Order: sequence, then C-alpha cells, then structure tokens
Amino acid sequence: MTRATTAPRATAPRATATTPVRAPGTSERSATSSPTLRPTQPANVLVAFGSTRGGTAGIAQVVAATLREEGFDVDLRDAGQVVSAEGYDAVVLGGAVYTGRWHRDARAFARRHASVLRHRPLWMFSSGPLDTTADDHDLPTVRQAGEIAAALRAVGHRTFGGRLSPNPPGVIAKAVARSHSGDFRNTAQIAAWAREIAAELRGRAEQAR
Repeated sequence: MTRATTAPRATAPRATATTPVRAPGTSERSATSSPTLRPTQPANVLVAFGSTRGGTAGIAQVVAATLREEGFDVDLRDAGQVVSAEGYDAVVLGGAVYTGRWHRDARAFARRHASVLRHRPLWMFSSGPLDTTADDHDLPTVRQAGEIAAALRAVGHRTFGGRLSPNPPGVIAKAVARSHSGDFRNTAQIAAWAREIAAELRGRAEQAR
C-alpha cells in the first residue's frame, strides 16, 4: 500500500531525446544492452520507490498510471515492502535525494534484488531539486544512484523536481523550507518519460518475437 500523496502539477513537458540517459561510468552499449522481454504482452512492470514525505511516491504513481494507460500490467510498491523482484518483466526504481544521498530504501532494494535486476530492463529516477532546473535540462545523476545504475546496467536514469511542504518535520528540512518549499514535480514531464519506457518495452518485446 502506498503513502497518501499530493499529485504533481501538470506542466507541458520539455523536449527530450528518446535515447536513454546513461549513468556515469557506462558506455552507450552498456546503457542500451539490457535483456529483451519475453514475446508476450502486456509486460508485467514493477514500479518501486523510496520516499519519506510522499513526493517521490507521487512521481511513482504518475509513472505507474501512465504505463497502465499504455497497456502494461503494473505493480506499484514501496521499495521497502518488495519481497521479490522475480516475476516482473521490467522494473522502474525511484528514490528521493536528501543532502546528496539517494533514499536508503531504494539503495537497499537495489542491493537485495541485484541478481534479478541485472537480468531485467531497469529504469531509475531521482526526486530532489526544489526548483525548476529539472524542467529546463537533464541534471547530473546523484553519485549513489549513478553507481547503482552502472552496476545494474540500467537502461536510463532521470531526475525530476521534488516537493517540500512549508512546515516539514525535521530541523534540516525546516531550514530548507524557509526558502525552498513548494511542489516542483512536473506531471507532464514524468508521464512523457513513462511513455518513453513504454515504447522501449514494446520495441524489446517485438525484438524477442
């Protein structure tokens, strides 16, 4: 069961390339050579997320809803609650970024299920910037997420704007919220990225026929 979240704002997506975003340390070949899908439709996709205050969970919900609209079976789960990644044809893993660190539940998920994830098409996303920079251009992948993406041969990674309420719990969060509170998640951009994933999955399924 997912945490209650506030829906990200709907904003026109910026133009993006259809090629995957490579993680630091990966070659173009390694970033695009993930296993093909079994020649069956619809694919069964796991969307897992590590979220503390619900902002990243909201992004995962948009990804899951878009993939369902594209005809895929989707299981939306908190990363800490996933017992096994077996049985899924593809995985999307998201994590919030706090003080430069990827969410611990997302990191733990990647460690626990590494042997499976290396043999599945894997996409990753991060949520964190409390401004509109993620709308303007692709942002560098936070180090921990980049290392995981390289180790698991992820197809791609995308960073989206985050969300912070005006009065969040925690001393550090309260200090940040004095000047950077707000919801900077871009629903249209997130959905467009999810449709890129859907197109890639369909292409892989066709190749496997």
